[in-house]
Amino acid sequence: MASLTIYEDLYNYGGGIYEHTTGYEIGGHAMRIIGWGHDEDDHLYWICQNQWSEDWGEGGYVRIKAGQIRIDNWAFSCDPDFSAE
Repeated sequence: MASLTIYEDLYNYGGGIYEHTTGYEIGGHAMRIIGWGHDEDDHLYWICQNQWSEDWGEGGYVRIKAGQIRIDNWAFSCDPDFSAE
């Protein structure tokens, strides 16, 4: 999970690699980072799953350019405890 800052233009995201361009800061949010990739210019982006619905973004997912909207500032993960099985 990663925390990030939501701006108005993210609500209208429909695909591609998101990079904040317009709109005011709305507030904080968290998304699940499920992977990463590199665009044609070799810039890193994060593949994130959002909980807004499958109708938003790329079927509920978004690719966010690294360094954007504070997504690189704070994240956490955990290892599952399989001993309880």
